[in-house]
Amino acid sequence: MYSTALRVFLLFALAQGSSTGRILGVISDQTGAVIGGATVSIVDTQRGTTRKLTTDETGAYSAPELIPGTYVVKVEFPGFKATERQNIGVEVGKEYRVDLAIEPGEQAEKITVTEDLPLVETTSGGLGGTISNLLIAELPVQGRNFQKLLELRPGTYLAPGSGKWSLSSNGMRREHNVYILNGMDTIEGFSSQSVVNATPIFGDATSIVPIDTIQEFNTQQVPKAEYGWKPGAVVNVGLRSGDNTLHGTAYAFGRSDALDARNPFIQAGTPKQVTEIEDFGATTGGAIKKDKVFFLLGYEGQLNTIGAPSGSLTLPTRASLGNISQSVLDACNALPASTPPKDLSLKMAGLIYGGAGNCARDPNNSGVFQDRNTVSYSVAPIGTATLHNGLTKIDYHVNDKHLISVDIR
Repeated sequence: MYSTALRVFLLFALAQGSSTGRILGVISDQTGAVIGGATVSIVDTQRGTTRKLTTDETGAYSAPELIPGTYVVKVEFPGFKATERQNIGVEVGKEYRVDLAIEPGEQAEKITVTEDLPLVETTSGGLGGTISNLLIAELPVQGRNFQKLLELRPGTYLAPGSGKWSLSSNGMRREHNVYILNGMDTIEGFSSQSVVNATPIFGDATSIVPIDTIQEFNTQQVPKAEYGWKPGAVVNVGLRSGDNTLHGTAYAFGRSDALDARNPFIQAGTPKQVTEIEDFGATTGGAIKKDKVFFLLGYEGQLNTIGAPSGSLTLPTRASLGNISQSVLDACNALPASTPPKDLSLKMAGLIYGGAGNCARDPNNSGVFQDRNTVSYSVAPIGTATLHNGLTKIDYHVNDKHLISVDIR
C-alpha cells in the first residue's frame, strides 16, 4: 500500500485547530504596574529562531503558532534590568502563561527566572492532555498506529477489536470526533472519519503517518469553543520538525510464530497457524540553512503475514441425512388433489406428477435432491499486508512572524 499527499501550511496568524503552541502573558514592574512598549523576545533554543513582540498598553503580549519545543522568554525595557525565563516546554495545541515582573536597573544586567511554570491550566477550560513522542516510542503500539494510544486519555474508549472507527469519546458516536494533522483537518467527507491511519469508505485515500515522525498529539475530551465542528474529542497531531542539530532514529521490530503455541482448534496432522510481522523504519532531521530552513525525513515499512487455523473440512452430505430423494417422492404422493405441486418444484425434485398419489421419478431429470458422495475442502486462509509509508517535511522561517511548512506523505 502506498499513500501520497502534499500539504502546504502557511502560518500568519493563530489558526483554528493549530498543531502548534502559544505563549502569552503580561509584563509589569515590581509594584504590579503594567508596562506597555516593552520588547519581548521568544527564543526557540533548538532552532535558533527569535520572535520579537511589543507589549500593548495593558502590558500584554501573545506569541501564537510556536513549533513544539523548548523556549526562552526575554523582556527588555529602558531603565529596567533584562529579565528572562528559561526552559519553557511548548506542546501541541497548548497555551502557556508566562507573566514577568521586571526590576529597575541597568539594561545590561540580566535576571534569570528558573521557577517552573504552574501545572494547573490557567488559560483554558478545556479538558485533555498530551502524549509525547517519547511516550509514543516507548509504549508498545499495535500496528504502529498512534490511534491505539488515544485510550490513555480519560473519557475515550476503543471498542473491542480496535478496528477502524472504534474510538468513542464521552459516550458519543464514533463520527463525532475531530482529527487534525499539523493544523489541518483530516476528516473524510462521507463517513466523517479520519483519513490518517484509517480506511475510509469513500473520498480521499488513506495516509499512514510513520509513528516516529509524530512530535506528540493532544487530545481534548472537552475542547474549546474555537474548534467547533463536532461535540466529540479533538485529536491534534503535530509532526516533528528538524532543528540546528542533525539527529535521527532507527528501529526494527519483529514477531514470529516460532515460539507460539499451536492453536488447539487446528486439526491433527496439519501445520500450525502462521504469524510473521516485521516493522522497521528510520527518521532523520536537521538544518538545510542554520536558524532558517529545516528538514525531516521519515520512512516506515510493515511486512505482515497472518494465517488463521488451517486444515481440511468435511461438509455434511445428503447421503448422511438419509435417502432424501425417496423422502421427496413420498411427500409428493402425500399431496391432496386440491394442492398439486408446482412445475418448478417438480423440476427441482426430479419428479413427474400424474395426479394425487401418482408421482414418479423423472428418468431425464435427477433434480437437486439426489444423494451425493462425501465432499471435502482444504482451507488455509492467510492474509498478507505490505505497507511503505514515507514523510518529508520542510520548515522555512521567513521572518520572526511568518513560517512556511510543507510536508509530503
